[in-house]
Formats: sequence, structure tokens, C-alpha cells
Amino acid sequence: MIEKEITCIICPSSCRITVKGSDSEVESVEGYSCKRGIAYAEAEFLHPERNITAVVKANGYKTPVISVRTSKPVPKDMQAQCMDVIKEIVVDPPFEVGRVVLENILDTGADIILTNN
Repeated sequence: MIEKEITCIICPSSCRITVKGSDSEVESVEGYSCKRGIAYAEAEFLHPERNITAVVKANGYKTPVISVRTSKPVPKDMQAQCMDVIKEIVVDPPFEVGRVVLENILDTGADIILTNN
């Protein structure tokens, strides 16, 4: 059995939640103060995901780099692989917030989008 202590980030209470289970199943959740905390802890235990923010090279922009992010969270264990791809991106104008500069990074379903213009 695996046991993890997770700090919930859903609300300001920052509950310290203990989750027990296996790689594929949650057996118990303790230490939460709301139902949203249960859902967050279970998801974090079984399939942790993170948003990625970074900068990429920008041709013709006011600075040499421009900020980007993922359009949705990607699996936490794929962050390093995603960053290896992101660091090779070079963006040309137009520089518009929300513009997709790379679709479906590593088949995660997440796009890399500009966050500055």
C-alpha cells in the first residue's frame, strides 16, 4: 500500500490530506475539510498534473523571449519531456495572447500558447 501526504491547494485552508491506496485505486482519504479536497487529493494521488509556464525565443519581439504556458495541465511525469520540446520553440509575429504556437505537445492534448503580446 502506498501512502502520500498531500497539501490541498483548492482553498486557503491548505489541508494536509493523507491518501492511501495503490497505483490504480484510492483506498482512504483523511484530513480534508471539504469534498473538493477529497477530489483534489484523489486526482493528485492517482494522476498528478501540472500547468507549465516558460519562455521561448521570439523573433522580432521587444525582448529576445516571450512567455508561454500550456492550455491545460499535463501529466507531472511528462514535465521534463515537455520542457525539452518547449525550449526548442522559436516564435515569429504576430504576438497575440492565446495564440497557439505548438499544438498537442507530446500527445498530451495540451497546446503551448502565448501569454503576452
